[in-house]
Amino acid sequence: MTELVQISDLIRSGQPLPPLVLGYGEESYYINRLEELVVENYIPQEERTTQLVVYFGSETTAPEVLQQAQTFSMFAPKRLIVLRDAQDLKKSSVLKKPYGIAELIRDATTFAEGTTLLILYHDALPAAAKKNAQALKSQVALIESTPVRRDNELREAMIHMAEGLGLQLAPQAISTLIERVGYDLETLYSELQKLAIPAKSAGGLISRAMVQQVVSKSRKYGPYDLLNAVQRRKDDEALQIALAMAEDEKRYPVPQIIASLYGFFANLMVAHYLPSNSQKNIQEALNLKYESMARMYQSAMRLYSKQQTLNIISAIRRADGDAKGAHGVNASARTIYLDLLTQIFALKY
Repeated sequence: MTELVQISDLIRSGQPLPPLVLGYGEESYYINRLEELVVENYIPQEERTTQLVVYFGSETTAPEVLQQAQTFSMFAPKRLIVLRDAQDLKKSSVLKKPYGIAELIRDATTFAEGTTLLILYHDALPAAAKKNAQALKSQVALIESTPVRRDNELREAMIHMAEGLGLQLAPQAISTLIERVGYDLETLYSELQKLAIPAKSAGGLISRAMVQQVVSKSRKYGPYDLLNAVQRRKDDEALQIALAMAEDEKRYPVPQIIASLYGFFANLMVAHYLPSNSQKNIQEALNLKYESMARMYQSAMRLYSKQQTLNIISAIRRADGDAKGAHGVNASARTIYLDLLTQIFALKY
């Protein structure tokens, strides 16, 4: 990730970090690597007892962190304050007005000279907080940690992880890791650390056989995994994921899974009726954050025609009704998924 490299370069060169370094997002991996990078390298070991302060969101309030950040240090030119799990900050107020993460970010301009606040927010950042952070410009380093959504993105992330550990991944090893672990980057990183031990005797190269021997199958599916397979019209993969989800309805509620499929095909129908199916048009019409998402819809338009999309939307609505018992049938999750996927992949016109 480019932003992590930039922070690493600043630390190596001995330059001070900006007053605010903010890692946020739904993917914990990059947030955890940010914490490791800054905490382990920015403040020398011998100065950490006085120049490093760590807070946990569930145990503190934003005003308490602000007060610490505004306190001048008399012992060293730089100081680091770490706010872990900032998404769990206790509610608080200042002068009878709410004071939370957005206000703390806004007031970064009041921090004592030489002080850097590292905020680790394991969730989507509230709109007000993000707006305040972006307004700080050069006084903030923003690192957004987004989940990987596609196999090619996951492969790139895995190769980068391996390189950071001084390892190489054989192509078949990558495929096997994806099959066994899935899209959880933090778990993948942990498994690569384990694989580093047998890989030493092979010059740092991780083979498929090593993965099969060391890594147990621990993949946990999410709504997007099924959607990803459907988007690419991978029927066998989609069926495997759906059956796994049907075994654990508590973790994978049927209405949530159906809603994700409906949202995709509803958007796909909109894309089909746009005057132009260019990437820019699709991104603007569907209000998509990333260009890669627009490309995904372009690809899906080639796999699902207008009529197919319309029929699939009808099938999803029926499945939603079955899940809610609307048709007088108490269907199991397994039955609902099998019927729906059969209709999605069997529609040829």
